Amino acid sequence: MNTDAAQTSSRTEADVSRAREALKQHALTLARQWQALTVEGWNPAHGRGIQLAARQIVKASERLRLSLSRKAAELEEALRLFVETADAPESDQLAHLSGLISMLSSSALEVDLAPLQPDPAPARPQAPSGDAIAAARVVRRLGLVGLPESLTEPLAALAREQQLDLRILDNPQALEHETELPSALLFGASLIEPAAQLKRMINDSAGRLAQVHLALISDRRDLGRRLVANQLGLSFFEPPLDTAVLVESLGLTQGTTGGSKILLLDSDRNRGIEQAHWLQAEGCTVRLVMSTDELAVAFGEFRPNLVIVDNDLPVDEGLAAVQAVREWPGGLHLPIVVAGSSRDLRRREGAISAGADEYLIRPVRPRHLASVVSSRLDRARRWTARHAADAAAGKGLLVRSSFLQRLRQWTPRREAGVLFVTLDGADSLRRELGLAHLQAVDQLVTEHLAPTLGAADLLGQFQDFCYLVAAERTERHELMVLGEALRQSLEKVRGVLAGKRCELRCSVGVAPLKIEQIEQSVDQARAAALAAQNLGGNRSLAYDEGSNALKPAGREARAGAVLARPEEQPATMLGQPLLPVSARVAGQFLLTPCWPSAQNDQSALSYADVVKLGGDPRRLLMLDRRLILQALDLRANQLAKGRQLRLLLELHPGQLAHASFMPWLAAELKRRKLSGSGLALVLPSSLLVDHLEGLKSVTDSLHRLGVRVALGDFGRDLAAVPRLKLANVDLVLLAPEAVRSDGGQIEESALCGLIRRAQDANVQVVAREVERRDALASVERLGVDYVLSNTIAAPSTEFDFDFRGWTG
Repeated sequence: MNTDAAQTSSRTEADVSRAREALKQHALTLARQWQALTVEGWNPAHGRGIQLAARQIVKASERLRLSLSRKAAELEEALRLFVETADAPESDQLAHLSGLISMLSSSALEVDLAPLQPDPAPARPQAPSGDAIAAARVVRRLGLVGLPESLTEPLAALAREQQLDLRILDNPQALEHETELPSALLFGASLIEPAAQLKRMINDSAGRLAQVHLALISDRRDLGRRLVANQLGLSFFEPPLDTAVLVESLGLTQGTTGGSKILLLDSDRNRGIEQAHWLQAEGCTVRLVMSTDELAVAFGEFRPNLVIVDNDLPVDEGLAAVQAVREWPGGLHLPIVVAGSSRDLRRREGAISAGADEYLIRPVRPRHLASVVSSRLDRARRWTARHAADAAAGKGLLVRSSFLQRLRQWTPRREAGVLFVTLDGADSLRRELGLAHLQAVDQLVTEHLAPTLGAADLLGQFQDFCYLVAAERTERHELMVLGEALRQSLEKVRGVLAGKRCELRCSVGVAPLKIEQIEQSVDQARAAALAAQNLGGNRSLAYDEGSNALKPAGREARAGAVLARPEEQPATMLGQPLLPVSARVAGQFLLTPCWPSAQNDQSALSYADVVKLGGDPRRLLMLDRRLILQALDLRANQLAKGRQLRLLLELHPGQLAHASFMPWLAAELKRRKLSGSGLALVLPSSLLVDHLEGLKSVTDSLHRLGVRVALGDFGRDLAAVPRLKLANVDLVLLAPEAVRSDGGQIEESALCGLIRRAQDANVQVVAREVERRDALASVERLGVDYVLSNTIAAPSTEFDFDFRGWTG
């Protein structure tokens, strides 16, 4: 027996020794990775290495039961954002990372644990004796039993805000010495057994202890204990903590269960607590925060019914907080009250413009604050009830006058639009069904349109077989998506009216909504819908205010969706071979990304289509990076098949201004074990005129990675031609209109001049759209290096062109 114990002890010491050595090795790796990063600058590869080392430290620390695991997990989480998005951290973020890494490295390297002896079996926690509990008097108090410090501090703050007495106990046995039993007891998750024993005592007390509420709380997610707690009938709380639910579960709301929840942002804690007490006296549950960062966290956890914002925060942070609340999910129509010390009318107007519903001038009296809060909450409840009723199936269709009246009272805070829905073939429907069945048609249409709409959207009838929708979304393209969704919802209708089977089709017009010009907005949407109907129907068109033109709404919706979520909609890569003429390098393809439509009657989206909607440079940046990754993966797959391809990919010039692009590209090439020579990035020739120095710098950086640089549409801007020799580029793609006459013939004099300029700069020339044999002979005679020809080799997804069989 002693031999077995000795062997167990030996194995335990060996395990600890190995874990300790592994921890130190991971700490050394962490320090080396950080040192390399500080020397070479930030790049995702080093960031990923640091993140991996931090993850290993978490595991090793947990095995050794060290508190380092929490800080290592914090470091891993902080790095996740920069590794996954390829964004470079700012100087203050780097300083924070540096502090975490220094602390972790030094602590892990200096760890000196005492020789491990087998731990004595921990004392099993016991519940207090039944006699002690029976003798105690129940008082309104919050008791925290066996909670870690990470939970004690926020719960103590909650007790102060709720005007609760607080009692902190180390273990359940301490309750035996209490003459007054807290009405709310919150046990640490590890004390689930004593909590269950105490609950049984309460159940056996014949109602004398019915006022005592028990719950368990954990500082991390714990599914196992949550399931056990549910079986025992105990409430279980874990991060993120909803304090309002916690207060209600423990019976601490003093009869205000189900009352309104107020989120109060005030930089003055004493003033905030005082106002919280006023509102609690009115039956509200209040959550107090003191900064905009705390506001952002609390908003998601607390889900308030009203927000009060301090307008005396520095640098207009209060107004920024109001605007942020309006952008957050659920905040669009939430009542917001702003309180400030300034009596300046401009401050009040600024708060209202930012999205506030009310502005209070300090000092605020309790009765005034309660009155304003009550009024705004009542108004919000009426608004919610009205719109919930409008959204219900069969009840959502407003008559035209009510719709327009409601629209005039609307205050959209985002991109708003009017959508006009008209049924195709209305005359034939009227003849077949008759006037008696118009109401049935309206009901059928409403049943299919209403589920597509949001709770705040309006649905009304314009006239027979014509309907109006008012909606607001975060971005314009989402209105186009809604228009397509409405059209498709009616396209699926297969109903029976007047004893006859009917299939509905509709045309949809979308126009921007201007509250001061509602009738004009409706007319524009109607014109777009009628135009869609005249084009054959069953389609949607959008009125573009900038160009006064009608554009396919479905196409814009698709392009906007690609920009918003490029990772969810990968491009189809078409490759067109560069046919060697004067040059002899084979295996080169010009990549053309496209996004085919799921519907046969819609053409594929091109890269140019998507870029036209690229108002947000960050989204274009993410799209371009996704395309580059697809190109690299394509080349890697072809290499695995034994094909050595060189790919040319068009790139938006804004990408190159981002400081993280070059490190990101280098890391992706290294991760895939690819050389940069298989990739060429095509930039616009206009950079020769507008940003020559930037182009030269970018070209040098790309060449260091082995990546070639090409300029597209060369010759379109004659001012760029003489500057070609100043930039060290590798290829130029000629603009078709620069070397071709109106009749389609090759302008040999113009082509000869461009080729001469390129040859002087030691740049290879690619001619596009060379479709005829005589044109091919001309460009070959003049010295063009490669040609692109749809007739000879059209773009394809196969990349299997036989360059050996190409004779030129």
